[in-house]
Amino acid sequence: MQKGLTTGTLNRNRTIRDENHNAIGVASKGAKVVVLTGLKNGKYKVQLPNGKTGYVDKDKVDAVNYA
Repeated sequence: MQKGLTTGTLNRNRTIRDENHNAIGVASKGAKVVVLTGLKNGKYKVQLPNGKTGYVDKDKVDAVNYA
C-alpha cells in the first residue's frame, strides 16, 4: 500500500466542530474530507476543503479510502 491520504465523503450536511466542541464550519453532503486520525470516541478528525480541521461522527462519513 502506498503512503497517501485517507479520504471520505460526507453523507449529509454537518456542522464541523473543533476539539472544544465549537462550530468551525458547515460541510455539505458530498464534501470530500481528509481523515487525519483513526476513530476516537466514535469520531474522525478531518480536514475540510478550506483547510480547517475538526471532528465528525463516523456514521456521517462514507467511503473512507486509504491511498
